[in-house]
Formats: sequence, C-alpha cells, structure tokens
Amino acid sequence: NAKIRKGEVVLSSPLIAMREEDFTIYKSDAKAKIARNILDKNTVVGVELLINYAYTHPDSPLYLVPTAPLANFINHQARTAKAGSDEKTAKSKAPNVQICWPKKGSNSANLFEWAYNQNHKSHFDNDFEKYPFGSNHNAWLKDHPIDVMERSGKLAFEYVALRDIGPDEEILINYGKLWHDAWSEFEGRHPY
Repeated sequence: NAKIRKGEVVLSSPLIAMREEDFTIYKSDAKAKIARNILDKNTVVGVELLINYAYTHPDSPLYLVPTAPLANFINHQARTAKAGSDEKTAKSKAPNVQICWPKKGSNSANLFEWAYNQNHKSHFDNDFEKYPFGSNHNAWLKDHPIDVMERSGKLAFEYVALRDIGPDEEILINYGKLWHDAWSEFEGRHPY
C-alpha cells in the first residue's frame, strides 16, 4: 500500500495484436464429425467479450489487447471535478494513469528489447527498417497492420501515473470519448 509517485510506471502489459474479425463468434455444431464443419462461418451469433478490453482506432483494423494480470481491471474515468471542489473530490473524479509506449531503459523496454531487435522482414515493402526500441519507441506504428500482427506478444503498454496516487485510491484511466459515448448509448438502451 505504498504511494505511487507521478511519472512512475504502475503496470506494464504485453499486448496481443488482433483483427476485428478475430472477435467474431460463429454458430457451431459440436456434434460435427469433420473439424471443418464445426464452425458455420456464414452464421454470426455474437462478438467475443474480449473486444471490450481491446484498444483500437476507428480507422484501423488492428486491435491491441493488454494481457497482464490486472490490466483489464483498470476502470474508466473521464470526468474532472467541478471548479471549487476540494482536492480529494477532484482526485476521485479524474483519471490517474495514462497509457504510454515504453520508454528506453524502462522495465518493459528492457524486457521486450530482444523482440524489437529481431530481424523482421515486411510483407509489403523491400526496405523495412529495423527500429531499435527506445530510439524512436513508436516507429512501428508506421508499419502495416499485418507486420504489427506478427509482433503480437512483442509489444507493450505502460500505465504511467499522471499524479501522485494514494494507497487507497483506485487506478483509473480515460478510455476516450468514443468509448464514453458508446457506453452512454449502451446504458440508455440497457438501464440497470
């Protein structure tokens, strides 16, 4: 129950790179005797719940899923306290961590350095550069999504404290406006 200082890494998490279609649930027939007949890919019955824990961009087919224990227990908090609120109220109404790419020399960078320094041949260009992790720690974001998919499990997020966090405070993050709007719409359709 120690205090976490502003700028400290609260949690590091490896990432699994997935495509949107990887979350699709198809009708299945467990009694099928031939393996290829078990899934009926013509009949979608739902979407995997795991998609709720994935990070993506609306224009990207790539989803990044944190896999560290506790990473998916970090709840959303976008609100900030109203002017004039006391300091305790202000802290409880604002996110206290943010997601960052690991910085050179961090535990995550050291742990995954071997993966980033592997020779990696791109499927889509002849001059794919090997980016040493840390010198331009997010250079891989320029890669084609299929190249990033091949790095699944070799990527990481760090959850970094935005301010000092007390021992009894919940770790909170801002999932972003798109998530917040989608959740508000869901709550409107499914009041509890």
